[in-house]
Amino acid sequence: MTGRDIRRARAADLPGIMALEAGAFTHGWSEASWTDELERQCVGVTGDGDGVVAMSCVADVAEVRRVIVAPAARRQGLGRTLTEWGLAWAAGEGAAEAFLEVSATNEPALALYRALGFQPVDKRRDYYGPGDDAWVYRRVIGAAKGELWQNH
Repeated sequence: MTGRDIRRARAADLPGIMALEAGAFTHGWSEASWTDELERQCVGVTGDGDGVVAMSCVADVAEVRRVIVAPAARRQGLGRTLTEWGLAWAAGEGAAEAFLEVSATNEPALALYRALGFQPVDKRRDYYGPGDDAWVYRRVIGAAKGELWQNH
C-alpha cells in the first residue's frame, strides 16, 4: 500500500488519526468523537498515515466531515485524493449530493473544494469562533456504479 492508497480506517488507526487532528486544529475532535466516527460513519486513511477523511451519509445526502493532511504532505494533491475517495464512497451509498463546511480563511481548502465542483450555498458567521466564518459548500454527485460526476 502506498501513501496515496486509501482504505477504511480501523480502531488501530486511532492514534495516528489523533496525531493528525492535533496537528491540524486548535479545537479539534476528541478521541471519543473519532471513535464514534470509526464505529458509525466512514473514515478513510492513507497507507502512510499522512491523511484522513471522514464522511457521513444519511439517505441521499453526504457530508464531508473532516479532511486532514499532515503538514509535510500538503500541496501534493492528497487532500483532493482523500476527498474524491470520500465522495466515491458516498456515491456508492446512494448519495445524490454532498455538503461541507470550511473556514472562510482557509484559502487552500476553498480552492480545492471549488476545483472539485463544490459551490458555496451559505455562510455561517463566527462558526469557528469570533471572526472565523464558515462557508457551506454543496456538490451534486452521482450514485451510478459509485462514479462521480460534477455539477456544471
